[in-house]
Amino acid sequence: KILYNAYGKPYLQNDESFCFNLSHAGKWVAIAYGNFEVGIDIEQIQEKRYGIVEQFYGDKEKVYIQKADSVKEGNRRFTQIWTIKESYLKYLGIGLNKELNSFDFEIKEQIRLYNKRGEKQSQLSFFSKLFRDEYYLSICGIEKEIQIKEIYVEDLLENESISLL
Repeated sequence: KILYNAYGKPYLQNDESFCFNLSHAGKWVAIAYGNFEVGIDIEQIQEKRYGIVEQFYGDKEKVYIQKADSVKEGNRRFTQIWTIKESYLKYLGIGLNKELNSFDFEIKEQIRLYNKRGEKQSQLSFFSKLFRDEYYLSICGIEKEIQIKEIYVEDLLENESISLL
């Protein structure tokens, strides 16, 4: 049975060893699961909104966006950061109940989390990927290895005799 915490994060009743999180955007649904808490977000690439950047993004995130070499790349970076932030909040299980500018991500070969005082937080792993050139998918968790697998409704129905009406 699926239950929800006070902030809406789903979990399985009586099974603390299976953790999962869901996200959806456009025609895509994404799920992340493992033995430890996990957060996932998928978003369609959005136009950079300066008000959101100024109010909710940290200094490292702002620099990352500013260094984009085109408007398209700036929009990608804006969306990428948003998905990383949201995957982190979903990992914590608190939704948007933490100030989004109280933490800051540095995005290089590895994604690093910093608190408001600029101290690196190293206990978590972050994964972020441009997906289908129109979306960003980001995952936050403790586990270091992440596998991505696309499954289509047709794949699910191929070996089943069920009807979707």
